[in-house]
Amino acid sequence: TAKVEMPNEMVLLLDFKDAIREVHADASFTDPFAGDDLTLRHYIAAIEKAKTDTRVKGILARLREGAFSPAHVQEIRKSMQSFKESGKFAYIYSTSYGDSAGGLGRYYLASVFDELWMQPLGVVSIPGMNFEMPFMRETLDKIGVTPNFFQRKEYKTAYENLTNQSMSAPNREMLGVLVDDFKKVIVSDISKDRQIPESQFTLLVDKGLFTADEALTNGLIDHMDYADVLVKRIRKDVTGNEDDEDLIFQPVKKYAKFLLEEEKKKQQKDDKSKAKEKGD
Repeated sequence: TAKVEMPNEMVLLLDFKDAIREVHADASFTDPFAGDDLTLRHYIAAIEKAKTDTRVKGILARLREGAFSPAHVQEIRKSMQSFKESGKFAYIYSTSYGDSAGGLGRYYLASVFDELWMQPLGVVSIPGMNFEMPFMRETLDKIGVTPNFFQRKEYKTAYENLTNQSMSAPNREMLGVLVDDFKKVIVSDISKDRQIPESQFTLLVDKGLFTADEALTNGLIDHMDYADVLVKRIRKDVTGNEDDEDLIFQPVKKYAKFLLEEEKKKQQKDDKSKAKEKGD
């Protein structure tokens, strides 16, 4: 494979598109490109390294389509909070924040960045949270399948979607508590990030949908403009010239692969040193 090189001055481009893999997946007939994907651990390691890498001047993120695991969002938020302690900038851009696939969770991911940019025709959608559970008992009955599972207690509801036609009261109570707790964490974190009182942000969540003008007025975004304007702003901040096209926006994926190569080289060097010591 070709050797990966890094420029002396760059801005990392973090592209949030679809879900991030938790573990490495080998390429297969159905997914021939799977083996090339980096895992969440690689992305986190890249962001952590960028914090002290003098070549990296900041991070520009792009939020695209897709929903993201709440656990992954919290991992990325934690690493970005650590990155910002370096004093380097962290901006994010999206045509809109939140949709039917992500909603408040997508905005939760974006809110950790220093500045949120959105195009003038975009919207911010931050509806409340909910859990969904499909029930398949009626379908099983129609095909003559009788599920046979033993339920120890009323809150042991792992197979309820197979044995019941609808959600039981204990299950609804349990899931409701989980939703409320998770919502409290998200609202608290976003309120701190955006410097909006929790009571005020809760009212914004209750409203749910905002045009770009409304989002800017309510402090949900920082800039209402197009991506090329943000790129020029970054070029000017880093090089002093907004038209300087020599500034490289390096994908985090490529940067992460570079770090993997460096780690591999170091390991090989250490192995050779140990082998030499044994030989002596």
